[in-house]
Amino acid sequence: MALVVTVMVLNIFTHSLMTLRTVNRLHHRINAVAFAQVQFERYLTQRDTLERYTCPEDADTQHAVFFRKYYDNQDHVKQQKFKLELVKRTLRMTTLSDGGYMPLLLGVSQARFKTTKQYILITLTETDGRTSELFFSFPERKEP
Repeated sequence: MALVVTVMVLNIFTHSLMTLRTVNRLHHRINAVAFAQVQFERYLTQRDTLERYTCPEDADTQHAVFFRKYYDNQDHVKQQKFKLELVKRTLRMTTLSDGGYMPLLLGVSQARFKTTKQYILITLTETDGRTSELFFSFPERKEP
């Protein structure tokens, strides 16, 4: 009898641990989307940024394009256009000039982009079927 009770308790304990592990994984994905949004927002607004704006004329539903003028590590002013796109289930930011990229979020099955003069909106579908929207506000381009 004691053996049966022990087996039942171990079975309940094992299932409880599996449930906790599943819940932790689900929350991790939510945190990954939030972290990607915060990471990109910080990049856009960090102190070395002199100017930034969207480029809706270069964007479509498959990618967004924005311009950033900033100080590099040697305090030289640098100007670059960047593209946000989905490549191999990874939402990433790519420089248009030299092709370097930074992954923002993994595990994305679909992404749809909307770019206006004031914002970039990314609607994501993750590989587990959940959808999220990332919204990034931009100042309008200053006319020269």
